[in-house]
Amino acid sequence: MKLRSCKSKHMVARGMSMAVLAGAGTLLGARPAFAVDNGPTTQPAACMQEVFTSEVGGGTLNCTANDVRISSATSVSPATCVAGTEFNLEATFQTVVTANSRYDVGFWFNTEGGDSARGDGSTDECSLSALEPPPPPNGSVLDLDGDACGDLNSGTYSFTFTLQNVLCEAAQGTNLLRLPNCTSWHNKAGTVCDPNTDEFEFFPDTKSKCVCDDNFTVPVVVVPASLLVVKRVTPTEFVEPGGIATYTVEITNGSNTAPVTIDSIDDDPYGDLLDPANTDVTDNTCLALDGEPLGPGATASCTFKALVDGDPGDVVTDTVEACVTQVGVPNPICNSASASVTITDEFVPPTLLKSVQSCTMDVTYQVVVQNNSTKDTLTVNTLSDDRFGNITAPHGPSPGIEQVVSTDCTVPRNVAVSGSTTCSFVGRIPSDTCSFSHTNTVTGGVTDSDNVPSTPSDSATITVTKQ
Repeated sequence: MKLRSCKSKHMVARGMSMAVLAGAGTLLGARPAFAVDNGPTTQPAACMQEVFTSEVGGGTLNCTANDVRISSATSVSPATCVAGTEFNLEATFQTVVTANSRYDVGFWFNTEGGDSARGDGSTDECSLSALEPPPPPNGSVLDLDGDACGDLNSGTYSFTFTLQNVLCEAAQGTNLLRLPNCTSWHNKAGTVCDPNTDEFEFFPDTKSKCVCDDNFTVPVVVVPASLLVVKRVTPTEFVEPGGIATYTVEITNGSNTAPVTIDSIDDDPYGDLLDPANTDVTDNTCLALDGEPLGPGATASCTFKALVDGDPGDVVTDTVEACVTQVGVPNPICNSASASVTITDEFVPPTLLKSVQSCTMDVTYQVVVQNNSTKDTLTVNTLSDDRFGNITAPHGPSPGIEQVVSTDCTVPRNVAVSGSTTCSFVGRIPSDTCSFSHTNTVTGGVTDSDNVPSTPSDSATITVTKQ
């Protein structure tokens, strides 16, 4: 009677939130049956240590027997879960039984992922899955003692259960779901188990008559929450050599269900943005994000300023990596983003100044010798210029004489009565100022047919003004 009294107390304490998933068409509680299950799952339920303390009278379970144990899990659904969230798990558990007549077998799962599959003895909540005895037939499940709880003989079996609100947490060193579990049974047919939806009916007979695995893994891949990182910079261009840019970092928790905590924000090339001693940045508001929690879908942002410099044409790229931690995920979750600044050329148009410093001018002169006699012919024997010297042949400059570039004023040349002879030459006039007036005189050496000499001459002037 005392045991029943304790049992009633626990049923009252947990009854308001208890749901029972039943197999073989039986349903007790608020949730529908899963036809594939081999028996009902009571959840939330007290963990096995609390039940043992209540029903047997105390002592710490050591679970050294090995009569019934879960060896592995297969046929899981879903195949993945998001770390830190709770989800509903359907799985087939391979069960090894090493002795006959194991009555009232119970499967305990610490769905909260506690350190011990047995529970802490008081506050932990577990689930208890039972086997539905025949009739109707339920695979290899037997009814050896005529009560409401299924029994097993020696062998290896597959049992399917559906567990609600399983914490998605990876076993240490893996990315697979950790699901601590225990099995219990009764060794005596006289121990009545009824109903099979009350976890207090499945107490171990002694502290050793149970099997537990604190690090049991289920092939459900634990997926970390996704992390979105955005990097922006203002301005995106600097004239050489550069300037102070303002960078913005946004960190978004991509999970719709799991919270994360900001663990690090590292920048290349500006270093640790969570380090107050970082002198490569100024006006750094990212310091406030150290250890900042990010709820599902939440975003945190910060800014900092830093010097960007380079040569024209350089594209200076800055990359930030943000990492967060998540409960149940062994390694930080990281992502990165970049922003770039282009260094442009500072173009200053050049100035060109032109002035006349000196000049050389080629001037074409025409020379005409007119025979004014009506009786005598003339012979032009020489042609000379007071500035250009002998103009009958080209020559270079010499002291006091300017250059004759070209000429057709060859001599001697004959001039008929009342006739004339014409020739031209090109004289080169140099000037240091390019503003000048140049006068030169040509003199001819002429004799007539009576051998009378004469020296006719004439002058020409050219004036040049620099503008």
